[in-house]
Amino acid sequence: MPVVVDTREEDGYQPRAEALEAAITDRTRAIILNTPANPTGACLTRSTSREIAAIAEKHDLLVIADEIYTAFSYAEPFEPFVTLPGMVERTVTLNSLSKDYVMTGWRIGYALGPAEVIRTMKDVNENNVFTAPSVSQRAALHALRLRHEIVPPIRERYRARLMRAYERVRATPNMSSLEPGGSIYLWVNVKDTGLTSAEVADVIFEETHVLTLPGNAFGDCGEGYLRLAMTVSRDRIDEAFDRIGRMTLFGGTGQAGAGSGVV
Repeated sequence: MPVVVDTREEDGYQPRAEALEAAITDRTRAIILNTPANPTGACLTRSTSREIAAIAEKHDLLVIADEIYTAFSYAEPFEPFVTLPGMVERTVTLNSLSKDYVMTGWRIGYALGPAEVIRTMKDVNENNVFTAPSVSQRAALHALRLRHEIVPPIRERYRARLMRAYERVRATPNMSSLEPGGSIYLWVNVKDTGLTSAEVADVIFEETHVLTLPGNAFGDCGEGYLRLAMTVSRDRIDEAFDRIGRMTLFGGTGQAGAGSGVV
């Protein structure tokens, strides 16, 4: 069974080294990391990454690095975990074209790691799904060849959307958020409403037809938060926040208006 190590807003959603090490038992085989993170949008700092690497080496553990959002690291350039000193032989990197290349439906991903680990993963994969569709593989090759043309405008589009949503959250009563560091998500604190995450998500949907995701879907430490996905245009983001801003829950008059939208 996996052991979850919670992250906190007051720590910038960085896992505490002492909490991580305290969770290790004689049954622990690997540490699973996600950066840039879904749902918080946080990126591991260089110092946090190095602390985790030291713990992995000390306890002889693998690190499974989920690095799906590599292009969406805004504060500083993305640093693959496998590039840290001593991590080549104990890191399994999981990546995908789904986010960086907006190819979610094509279902193309890959894993890099020590030969014996990849060999075992290959044996399991071949007996479950065999291989990715050939048309998806061709599309992936085309995307990779044009990565320097494709990825930068995608990255900038999502960064602009995130920053716009962040501005709107800061201007909305009973909402707050840390400045987004990466990914395509904004993690919004709604504890000041006095309601649960699910209750806030429900009332937003019922009154404004704007769809958000309650934070407790990601574990107990997500209670009191909403995840907003920046999968719509800036105009639609503004429209969604205009409707939310008219709710009495967020300082408005209660005339939320009609229509539909997704954030």
